[in-house]
Amino acid sequence: MTAMERVWIRMKTNATKLGGRKRLIGLAESRDTVLRLCRSEKASPPPGEALEYLAVELVRLTQERQTP
Repeated sequence: MTAMERVWIRMKTNATKLGGRKRLIGLAESRDTVLRLCRSEKASPPPGEALEYLAVELVRLTQERQTP
């Protein structure tokens, strides 16, 4: 498993936790979270467009996982 695959898995885990707490995150916080996960998994920070994509995906995943 690559470092970025581990980042993706951790993004989904974070989204599930935040969604369960009914806590949405904004795009800026999402970007910071993705970069923090990259550092912790020793993955190279993604280029600008990829970082934006991952940040938007983290926000979307969090919204998707909110409990009704």
